[in-house]
Amino acid sequence: MENRKILFIVSSAPMYPGDMTAPFILNMAKDLSDLGWEVDILAPHAPDLALNECIEGVRFRRFRYFFERWQTLCYRGGVQANLIRSKINLLLVPCFIIAELIAAFRLISKKKYALIHSHWIIPQGLVGTICTKLLKIPHVTSIHGADIHTFNSKLVKSLKKYALDNAEVIIANSSSSRKTAEELSARITDKICVIPTGATPVDTDSNNNMWYEKKLHTSIIFVGRIVLEKGLPYLLKALAAVQLKHQVKLTVVGDGPELANCIQEANDLGINRSVTFVGAAPHNEVYHHLQRADIFVGPSITLSNGWTEAQGNTFVEAMLCGLPVIASNIGGIPDAVINGQTGLLVEEKNHTEIAEAITKLIENPELRFRLSNNGQKHALENFSRYATAEKISRIYQCKLK
Repeated sequence: MENRKILFIVSSAPMYPGDMTAPFILNMAKDLSDLGWEVDILAPHAPDLALNECIEGVRFRRFRYFFERWQTLCYRGGVQANLIRSKINLLLVPCFIIAELIAAFRLISKKKYALIHSHWIIPQGLVGTICTKLLKIPHVTSIHGADIHTFNSKLVKSLKKYALDNAEVIIANSSSSRKTAEELSARITDKICVIPTGATPVDTDSNNNMWYEKKLHTSIIFVGRIVLEKGLPYLLKALAAVQLKHQVKLTVVGDGPELANCIQEANDLGINRSVTFVGAAPHNEVYHHLQRADIFVGPSITLSNGWTEAQGNTFVEAMLCGLPVIASNIGGIPDAVINGQTGLLVEEKNHTEIAEAITKLIENPELRFRLSNNGQKHALENFSRYATAEKISRIYQCKLK
């Protein structure tokens, strides 16, 4: 029988059912399993997590990389956020890479996987490359954004280039990520393709964000981690401006290290009664919040270290729910949000443009309707997670012939 065993090597993934830590990793594994592949996930351990367990039908195998209580490099916002939060975490990086390499080598040797699929080129792409050379196993690597746009020291860039040059297939999550990767290495043009991570389609019949219903206010929604790069303060300032003319309320779905600062910002702007911070929510509840809203705003910004919104699945999820989307014109966002066609793009860090875009949608029902319909159709045709799984499955089949 054909060997259809695939090993995902990752630095982030859901820690338990319903966890919103890199949910696309688990979704991708489940969708590929539905297509006949046997997918295991090798992920880092963290305090209180099992070393081996099954989550929603997918086998997780976790590796320790330091004493348990000090395993703070991953999860809780991701590697980049944790490195920014505490420079001590830098000391864990070499331990992490060595532990991941050893764990991957042992697991591949034992389980005889047909193919490695590494997620994030640093360090997983590097680990996958070394395992490929040692064990003669095909290797596909995925770029998810932060891995290609940030960590740009001379040493790290050389390691990225090595990983890219030696991968057999490279999957970029957006045209922005592909462009940056090709700038790093001219040798990868013929083996890199763009496949978005994909979002979960929703039952559009249950969509209840109907603009023709009489409402006392317009409901705006923000979904995402409350961190600097998501730009929530710019939306809060825009909301204060819009409120001078229209009745609007904002729902903030998410949690993160900037939550307290954003709550204080809302108080300082005098809009605290119009903003509801609901905290982090399971994926199904996120969709419920989206379906009750009227406008989605994603005011992401580019950081000084190079981070940009490489794709932004929440934008696609909002479009799938039939919401008109306002987003920053950065990174890979324009792949989904085509200005004037599937949404409105604004200059990053510009709360005045955000306010103007919100006002335009409130005052122009025909524009809202057109953007909602076009966006939903565009998302269904190009950003469904099931279409993504089909494309990745074909890559696996091609490499294993």
